Amino acid sequence: MARLLKGKDVIDSLNISLKERVDRLKEKNVTPTLAIIRVGERPDDLSYEKGAVKRCQQVGVEVRVTALPESIEELDYFRKIEELNQDSSIHGILILRPLPKGIDEAKARNLLKPEKDVDGCTDLSLAGVFIGSDLGFAPCTAEAAMEILKYYNISLAGKRVAVIGRSLVIGRPVAMMLMHENATVTICHTKTSDIPAIPQNADIVLLAS
Repeated sequence: MARLLKGKDVIDSLNISLKERVDRLKEKNVTPTLAIIRVGERPDDLSYEKGAVKRCQQVGVEVRVTALPESIEELDYFRKIEELNQDSSIHGILILRPLPKGIDEAKARNLLKPEKDVDGCTDLSLAGVFIGSDLGFAPCTAEAAMEILKYYNISLAGKRVAVIGRSLVIGRPVAMMLMHENATVTICHTKTSDIPAIPQNADIVLLAS
C-alpha cells in the first residue's frame, strides 16, 4: 500500500529539537546567527527571505539581512561575502539567487566558507555530500527529504528508491545521501525512457517540485 509522507509533523519535531539546541548554545553565550544577502527586491526573493526569517525566529536563531542595490558592482558583492565569512558572530550565510547578470554566480557561491554555507551550494559542500564527509552542508531540499524518511523510521538499507530529477538542488545530492544509507537508487530525468514504469518497481519514490 502506498504511503504519502507529509512534512508538517517533521517540521514541528525539528523545531522543538532545534530550539533546545539553540537554547543550550545561548547558555554558553553563543547566539546562532544567519546572514542573508539579497540583491534588489525581487518578489520571490522577498518571499523566501520572509519565510527564512520566520523559521529562524521560531527556534531562536538571529537573522541579519544585508539588502544590496541591484546596481551593485561584482567586486563589492564579493567583498560583502568575504566580510561575512570573516565575521565570527555570523555562523551561516545564505545568498539569495539568481544573482543579477553582472555578478558571476558560480564564483559568488564558491566564495562562501563551506562551514557557513547553510544552503549547501558551494562545490566543496557538494563534494562533501558525494564523498560522505562532514565538509559543509547538504543542499537543504535534499537534507529535508532525508529528515522526513528518518522521522517516519523508513529503513533504507537494501530498498529500491526512484529519484525523479537530477538537479544539484535535490536529485543528485539526495541520490548520493540515499546510497550512503545503502539504498539502491535509480535517477530518472528528462531523457529517461518510460519514467512511469520505474516507480512501479521501487519501494520508495522521491521527487520535489
